[in-house]
Amino acid sequence: MRLSLVLFTILAAAGGYFLYTHHQKSLVEIPEGIYGSNGRTELKRIDVASLYAGRVEEYLVKEGDSVVKGQVIARLKDTRAKGQVKEARSALSAAESGVKAVSEHLVTIDSEIKSLEDRIRLAKIELENARKLRNEKLIGQTELERRISHLTQLNASLETAKSSRAEAEWNLKRTSYQAEQAAAGLDIALDAEADMVITAPLDGYVEYTLADPGNVIGAGGRVAALLDPLDFTLDLFVPSRRTANLRIGDEARIVIEGMDAVIPAKISFIAQDAQFTPKFVETAEERARLMFKVTLRVDADVLREYRGAFNGGMPALGYVKYDRNAAWPARLAVRLPAKPEGSR
Repeated sequence: MRLSLVLFTILAAAGGYFLYTHHQKSLVEIPEGIYGSNGRTELKRIDVASLYAGRVEEYLVKEGDSVVKGQVIARLKDTRAKGQVKEARSALSAAESGVKAVSEHLVTIDSEIKSLEDRIRLAKIELENARKLRNEKLIGQTELERRISHLTQLNASLETAKSSRAEAEWNLKRTSYQAEQAAAGLDIALDAEADMVITAPLDGYVEYTLADPGNVIGAGGRVAALLDPLDFTLDLFVPSRRTANLRIGDEARIVIEGMDAVIPAKISFIAQDAQFTPKFVETAEERARLMFKVTLRVDADVLREYRGAFNGGMPALGYVKYDRNAAWPARLAVRLPAKPEGSR
């Protein structure tokens, strides 16, 4: 038993030494003008959260599943959401009934105003004729005064109707505003109810779920974490004296351990502040204590074509050119991997 343990320890140490020396040999062989360092690949993680509090009813995916944008990940339950929708529907129905009633009343008033205006035109003609007849002493003064009184009453009725119309118009604006507010309230309630169904914001993979069915999560609580297969990066730590000539968009190369490929990439980020060399970085220039973080990003078109070939957390070597006149050596010429079987 002890002999087996000793042999295992020796083999493990030998394997670790081999990997270390292999990395160091690869870095030592880098030509002048090119800097290389090791790191671990990363896929961007997207946390999917609930906008509202609720109880997790069920998950429709599991860790490792591939999902497409809009696919249901989980369903939450909140009885208040259903109650709010019902209340909002009732409020909207009442407001719409109010708008309808005021609108019908306004139509009635308009009809009354038109009738009064027609009667007033006729009454004016009759009064004018009555005045002529009175001048010719064909009717008495009483008849003339009756015609005058009739026209006065019609004018008063018209003013009353116009005043009622103005009030009805104000009521229509008020009830229409109430209906708009009720409709907005219903939209909000329906959105809240719809947000109880948690969907994927992008095409990706489920890294892990963050709650169990029956758990209650608060507003903003995370439900699952997704990985974006079209956002693949590698962080390097480059010595300050090699960082000065690097620019966003510069060409770079990534070599993933165990993969017979050289992946083209570009520099997408250069830190503005230096830091000390992280302990996990094995560089040929460890004496350079101040390092700058540089992120290499693989083009989304390449990732889309070779979807499933690149995973996060893989040890890799990254290379950048600090001398723009330097040429990539043959072993760092772009060489993409074979497409994985059944790649999506």
